Amino acid sequence: MTKRFDVISEKEYLALHYQVRKLRGRARYLQCAHADKTCLSYIVWANISHLYLDVDDFMPLCRSHHRRHDDTIEWRSYASAAGRAGALALTDEQRSALGHAGAVAHTSEQQAKAARSANHNRWHVRRGTTSPSCILCIGLST
Repeated sequence: MTKRFDVISEKEYLALHYQVRKLRGRARYLQCAHADKTCLSYIVWANISHLYLDVDDFMPLCRSHHRRHDDTIEWRSYASAAGRAGALALTDEQRSALGHAGAVAHTSEQQAKAARSANHNRWHVRRGTTSPSCILCIGLST
Protein backbone atom coordinates (compact mmCIF):
# COMPACT_ATOMS: atom_id res chain seq x y z
CA MET A 1 0.00 0.00 0.00
CA THR A 2 1.56 3.29 -1.06
CA LYS A 3 0.99 6.78 0.25
CA ARG A 4 -1.25 7.87 -2.63
CA PHE A 5 -3.83 5.23 -1.69
CA ASP A 6 -4.31 7.02 1.62
CA VAL A 7 -5.75 9.89 -0.46
CA ILE A 8 -7.63 7.95 -3.17
CA SER A 9 -8.21 4.30 -3.96
CA GLU A 10 -5.97 2.41 -6.37
CA LYS A 11 -8.85 2.16 -8.83
CA GLU A 12 -9.41 5.93 -8.74
CA TYR A 13 -5.65 6.53 -9.08
CA LEU A 14 -5.39 4.34 -12.19
CA ALA A 15 -8.55 5.86 -13.71
CA LEU A 16 -7.25 9.40 -13.13
CA HIS A 17 -3.90 8.60 -14.77
CA TYR A 18 -5.75 7.09 -17.72
CA GLN A 19 -7.84 10.27 -18.04
CA VAL A 20 -4.72 12.45 -17.89
CA ARG A 21 -3.09 10.47 -20.70
CA LYS A 22 -6.32 10.44 -22.72
CA LEU A 23 -7.04 14.19 -22.39
CA ARG A 24 -3.54 15.66 -22.18
CA GLY A 25 -1.50 13.07 -24.08
CA ARG A 26 1.63 11.26 -23.08
CA ALA A 27 4.03 13.29 -20.97
CA ARG A 28 7.07 11.93 -22.79
CA TYR A 29 6.28 14.23 -25.72
CA LEU A 30 6.37 17.33 -23.50
CA GLN A 31 9.11 19.34 -21.87
CA CYS A 32 9.75 19.04 -18.13
CA ALA A 33 7.84 21.77 -16.24
CA HIS A 34 11.05 22.55 -14.30
CA ALA A 35 13.40 22.12 -17.26
CA ASP A 36 17.04 22.93 -16.55
CA LYS A 37 20.44 21.30 -17.02
CA THR A 38 19.71 18.70 -14.32
CA CYS A 39 16.83 17.08 -16.23
CA LEU A 40 17.39 13.37 -16.46
CA SER A 41 15.67 10.55 -18.27
CA TYR A 42 12.08 10.33 -19.39
CA ILE A 43 9.13 12.67 -18.74
CA VAL A 44 6.10 11.46 -16.73
CA TRP A 45 2.94 13.03 -15.33
CA ALA A 46 3.41 14.17 -11.73
CA ASN A 47 0.61 15.15 -9.38
CA ILE A 48 1.01 18.78 -8.32
CA SER A 49 -0.94 18.89 -5.05
CA HIS A 50 -0.42 15.25 -3.99
CA LEU A 51 -4.22 15.18 -3.55
CA TYR A 52 -5.09 13.83 -7.03
CA LEU A 53 -7.87 16.38 -7.57
CA ASP A 54 -8.42 16.19 -11.36
CA VAL A 55 -6.61 15.99 -14.70
CA ASP A 56 -5.43 19.61 -14.38
CA ASP A 57 -3.65 18.71 -11.13
CA PHE A 58 -0.77 17.10 -13.08
CA MET A 59 2.38 18.49 -14.68
CA PRO A 60 5.04 16.87 -16.86
CA LEU A 61 8.30 16.28 -14.97
CA CYS A 62 11.49 14.42 -15.75
CA ARG A 63 12.43 11.61 -13.41
CA SER A 64 14.90 13.69 -11.37
CA HIS A 65 12.48 16.60 -10.89
CA HIS A 66 9.62 14.20 -10.11
CA ARG A 67 11.71 12.65 -7.33
CA ARG A 68 12.53 16.11 -5.94
CA HIS A 69 8.86 17.13 -6.18
CA ASP A 70 7.77 14.05 -4.22
CA ASP A 71 10.65 14.27 -1.73
CA THR A 72 8.82 15.83 1.19
CA ILE A 73 9.21 15.20 4.91
CA GLU A 74 5.95 13.25 4.87
CA TRP A 75 7.14 11.09 1.96
CA ARG A 76 10.51 10.43 3.64
CA SER A 77 8.82 9.29 6.84
CA TYR A 78 6.39 7.11 4.86
CA ALA A 79 9.17 5.57 2.76
CA SER A 80 11.25 4.91 5.85
CA ALA A 81 8.33 3.21 7.64
CA ALA A 82 7.51 1.17 4.53
CA GLY A 83 11.11 0.02 4.14
CA ARG A 84 11.55 1.97 0.89
CA ALA A 85 14.15 4.37 2.14
CA GLY A 86 16.93 3.19 -0.19
CA ALA A 87 16.88 6.16 -2.53
CA LEU A 88 15.72 8.59 0.14
CA ALA A 89 18.16 7.53 2.84
CA LEU A 90 20.63 10.32 2.07
CA THR A 91 20.86 13.14 4.56
CA ASP A 92 20.58 16.73 3.41
CA GLU A 93 24.35 17.12 3.89
CA GLN A 94 25.01 14.10 1.65
CA ARG A 95 22.64 15.47 -0.98
CA SER A 96 24.37 18.86 -1.00
CA ALA A 97 27.78 17.17 -1.23
CA LEU A 98 26.58 15.28 -4.30
CA GLY A 99 25.28 18.45 -5.88
CA HIS A 100 21.82 19.32 -7.13
CA ALA A 101 19.70 16.13 -6.84
CA GLY A 102 22.84 13.98 -6.96
CA ALA A 103 23.17 14.48 -10.71
CA VAL A 104 26.64 13.96 -12.13
CA ALA A 105 27.84 16.92 -14.15
CA HIS A 106 29.19 15.89 -17.53
CA THR A 107 31.51 17.93 -19.68
CA SER A 108 30.42 18.84 -23.18
CA GLU A 109 33.11 16.49 -24.51
CA GLN A 110 31.63 13.57 -22.51
CA GLN A 111 28.14 14.43 -23.73
CA ALA A 112 29.33 14.59 -27.36
CA LYS A 113 31.07 11.21 -27.01
CA ALA A 114 27.93 9.65 -25.53
CA ALA A 115 25.80 11.11 -28.33
CA ARG A 116 28.18 9.75 -30.99
CA SER A 117 28.08 6.32 -29.36
CA ALA A 118 24.27 6.34 -29.14
CA ASN A 119 23.94 7.38 -32.78
CA HIS A 120 26.47 4.76 -33.83
CA ASN A 121 24.49 2.05 -32.02
CA ARG A 122 21.23 3.26 -33.53
CA TRP A 123 22.41 3.63 -37.13
CA HIS A 124 25.08 0.97 -37.50
CA VAL A 125 25.17 -1.69 -34.77
CA ARG A 126 21.42 -2.36 -34.57
CA ARG A 127 21.14 -2.49 -38.36
CA GLY A 128 24.23 -4.65 -38.80
CA THR A 129 25.84 -2.18 -41.22
CA THR A 130 29.21 -0.50 -41.26
CA SER A 131 30.20 2.80 -42.79
CA PRO A 132 33.70 3.64 -43.95
CA SER A 133 33.14 7.26 -42.87
CA CYS A 134 32.12 6.32 -39.29
CA ILE A 135 35.05 6.55 -36.86
CA LEU A 136 33.46 4.00 -34.55
CA CYS A 137 32.82 1.51 -37.38
CA ILE A 138 36.43 1.84 -38.53
CA GLY A 139 37.59 1.13 -34.97
CA LEU A 140 35.43 -2.03 -34.85
CA SER A 141 36.75 -3.43 -38.12
CA THR A 142 40.44 -3.30 -37.09
